[in-house]
Amino acid sequence: MNPFFLISPLILQTFIWPGTRLLLKVFGHFEVHGLEHLTPVSTKKGAIFASNHTSELDAILLPAGLPFLSRFMPIFYTSREKKFYDTSGILQLIYGGFIFQLWGAHRVMTGKKDYEKSLVNHVKIVEAGKSVFVFPEGGVTPDGTIQTARGGVGYLAERTGAPVIPVGISGAHKMKFSDFFLRRRHIKITFGPSITVTELHENVARSVEPGGNVYKEEAEYIMGKVRDCIA
Repeated sequence: MNPFFLISPLILQTFIWPGTRLLLKVFGHFEVHGLEHLTPVSTKKGAIFASNHTSELDAILLPAGLPFLSRFMPIFYTSREKKFYDTSGILQLIYGGFIFQLWGAHRVMTGKKDYEKSLVNHVKIVEAGKSVFVFPEGGVTPDGTIQTARGGVGYLAERTGAPVIPVGISGAHKMKFSDFFLRRRHIKITFGPSITVTELHENVARSVEPGGNVYKEEAEYIMGKVRDCIA
């Protein structure tokens, strides 16, 4: 992995934080809750932020919701291969390419049917003590409700031993530019108590039937905690 793409997210995310936070506060009535849940979380093993996926703005909301120069920064992301974004219009110039990497997005190796191969980049990032932001639903929700979770976040937690921090995002689903600049939305991000691998074992792994997908069940458990953040 190119070291440059490990450094550039810290520079970019720190640089735009003041302006982004100000714009969100003024036009989006931006609220951040649950920061106290981050205080006891150790970053020695890295951290995994898991959130519902309400809009393309979510990747900006998380770093904006953290304190300036937070120890969890920079935030790294999961990204699909570039061809996946070919139908995204002008945004395909950003998604999946060089700018995405500069911001901190690293590609998930899709189609491998093997978590180790698919998430090899993100395992390395977390094991290096960095933070990864994951959308277990795999894509933006079409109707605003939380969709079925995929197992990658469960595997990432098990493989690295890193804590999972559930994040609930509301107010940004299908938001238009006019909604934002006319101050029609109230955007909120809420951090829940971190989830340890031990908690996943006690509440999920022991109850999974033989042959079941324990990672998927763990992902559903995590998304249940995300729902609690939104409630």
